[in-house]
Amino acid sequence: MFPDHQYLYEMYQADKIENIDKIHLKPVDIEEPLNHLFTPLPALEAEVIGYSYLGQAIRKFVWGDGPLCVLCWSQMHGDESTATAAIIDVLNTLCSRYDDKSILALKETLTIHFVPMINPDGAMKIQRENAQGIDINRDARALQSPEGKTLKGLIDILKPSLCFNLHDQNRYYRIANSQQPTTLAFLVPEGDEAGTLTENRLYAISLLDSVIGDLQEFMNGGIAKYSDTYSPRAFGDYASSVGVPCILIESGEYITDPNRQQARWLNYLVLMKMFHLLATNSQERSAPHYKNLPDNIENGMSDLLIRNVTVHRTDIDYMLDMSLRIEGNKGYIYELGDLQQQGGFEQFDANGAMYLTGMTFEVTQPLDLTDAAYINLLKQGYCRFGGDISQINNLSSWPIVKGLGFNEPAKFWSEGLPPTCLFKQDDYIVAVLLKGNLIVLD
Repeated sequence: MFPDHQYLYEMYQADKIENIDKIHLKPVDIEEPLNHLFTPLPALEAEVIGYSYLGQAIRKFVWGDGPLCVLCWSQMHGDESTATAAIIDVLNTLCSRYDDKSILALKETLTIHFVPMINPDGAMKIQRENAQGIDINRDARALQSPEGKTLKGLIDILKPSLCFNLHDQNRYYRIANSQQPTTLAFLVPEGDEAGTLTENRLYAISLLDSVIGDLQEFMNGGIAKYSDTYSPRAFGDYASSVGVPCILIESGEYITDPNRQQARWLNYLVLMKMFHLLATNSQERSAPHYKNLPDNIENGMSDLLIRNVTVHRTDIDYMLDMSLRIEGNKGYIYELGDLQQQGGFEQFDANGAMYLTGMTFEVTQPLDLTDAAYINLLKQGYCRFGGDISQINNLSSWPIVKGLGFNEPAKFWSEGLPPTCLFKQDDYIVAVLLKGNLIVLD
């Protein structure tokens, strides 16, 4: 019996590699951890399988001696590195636990090929595309990138029993019919326009069916199905079209986890469970967990979601929700209106509070603006500064805002400006936006 989730979690906690727990990984970040895997025992084989457009080596690591071939690649989009860290964690487990019976069983049955970073140039620049500006996952047909040629050649030569195409998606995806962000999204890519359920696709689906049921309960949701529209330019679709079972995993964000360490652990968990299923041929072919996954809803989350704001005009009052996205240290309105289905990483229910432009505090003498002093001004209805603002010594946690405000949130949205405003309820200022940053007042 392969280890259960708890045992795998303890294994992961013991084996995960330090110092790669950040949102973006560059080639230099993974070089030392990968080299470390070759000591004390050389359980791995390493090979340079190609070079990027700028001449960086693309390395493949091979573990196991078994007849079943598995291929895992990550970071074909240079700014998507969650699964890269998970691959290194998995490799550390496989290489260091050579006396574990469950690992030995995998070693005798599987030969696993890992390509942790297929797009090192994009990783260097923290960008999706390679140095040519080509999205490698849209190059499976044209093959104009050296990285794409390398990956296609690898698929064609290995003809693996299963391949894993590992990605990140942006943080704004959510689970359909919920306000929960998508932490993992799965896809078994189509191999033709008709979406034919070929044997290789059914096999990949059966593997997912065996994992998803327990995973949903373990995660309390957070799993979705990625859009399965056929794309002949994509490598997962290419693999399916040539008869190679393929599973795509998209890593997303979890509440209070911007560096995606929850998704990193879950990638580790899924890969280890999948390897066991392959080695034992113990997948459940009848359970329709994959088919029943909720959809992965794009633009379904906000960085900040403010609900139930009342906007007063002389001729009409109306209520709306405000969705904001954070860029740097400012927040910008992304959407206004009825956002009941929307989720938010940070949420505030204004509960009908009135939107106010706020007043301007005229500075006429030196002002030490501490947090307490700023809060006192906000409670009086001041959220901007005028006069001689050079006399302000800003000791607070928040920015100095100057200029005029707008009497409706839509003006900030149409002008592309970060909103500064007040929210008033029962004669009290209950919350403030300063350049899109929320302050909730007592």
